[in-house]
Amino acid sequence: MVFTRNWHNEIDQDDPDLLQIVINYVHYEIFLLFKVTITKEYTIMRVKDIMDATPSLIRTTDTFEHLIKTLNEVKYHVVFVVDKEGSLVGVVTEADLIKVLIPKYLSFDEFLISAINENYFENKCIESRALPVTEIMTKTVLSVHADDTVIHAASLMVMNKVRTLPVMDDGKVVGTVHLINLMQHIMEVLQEAGAVKESSV
Repeated sequence: MVFTRNWHNEIDQDDPDLLQIVINYVHYEIFLLFKVTITKEYTIMRVKDIMDATPSLIRTTDTFEHLIKTLNEVKYHVVFVVDKEGSLVGVVTEADLIKVLIPKYLSFDEFLISAINENYFENKCIESRALPVTEIMTKTVLSVHADDTVIHAASLMVMNKVRTLPVMDDGKVVGTVHLINLMQHIMEVLQEAGAVKESSV
């Protein structure tokens, strides 16, 4: 039987057998449509399933010069600052570094940009070489636990407009979850969904 777009106007509403066939057909189509969702409903993905297990760490005793070299080499261009016990105390991004090299008064009046010495940026770089990481880092750090769900991590990123989160376990940084990791996870979900859909046809 082939149903047209307006099948509900074409069938005999008083024919219970035909109506039941239509109902069964619609239920079957709905089942196919949501089969992947139904199958995956009980497969809860955790942060530890998608995270990068090699977080980039620096010590509170490190300096601006060491920090810039590290940030230039790490994968996600963000490093987490830990103390001598290995506890997370801060995070540094490229934006945090640039803020150090820009006059603070610019946050009050952007028209003052024209008054900045043309060599200010370069001079500030040299001047800041020995600046402690603790004076550069952001001390308030959002984090997720390795056993948190993927949707929990994704929601934190969206709500707080951040691209990277440290992954904690037993008080230590054990990984990094970045938007890249989420994108890779999305691709895997779609690929698997496509494979399931094809096998069900």
